[in-house]
Amino acid sequence: MNEKVSIDVKNKSVEEVLEMLFVGKNIRYKVEGEHISVYKPQQSRQNAITGLVMDVAKEPVIGASVVVMGSTNGCITDFDGKFSLEVSEFPVKLQISYIGYKSQEVTVRDTKNYSGGIT
Repeated sequence: MNEKVSIDVKNKSVEEVLEMLFVGKNIRYKVEGEHISVYKPQQSRQNAITGLVMDVAKEPVIGASVVVMGSTNGCITDFDGKFSLEVSEFPVKLQISYIGYKSQEVTVRDTKNYSGGIT
């Protein structure tokens, strides 16, 4: 964060000036009384798992639930049976379920792509 900036402001609050300075940048601030803290937000290490859920006939399952076991982190498959889910680390256990099918539990170890079925 070594950048010169010049702005012309009159009759603006501190918050308005800070917004003008940091717009479009990955910089956050916090005003507490007479103190201003400027920081870059922590970036969490997330991994995206993408996948495809199919039935025994190899047809995509639309609206299947894909959930990281033991959490509320989950999603629903789209029209093509595809899903995308953010996880913090591998391996991760997923539960895949759909009405009328037996739920499946799968472990995704170190790959970010899953392709499997439910019966």
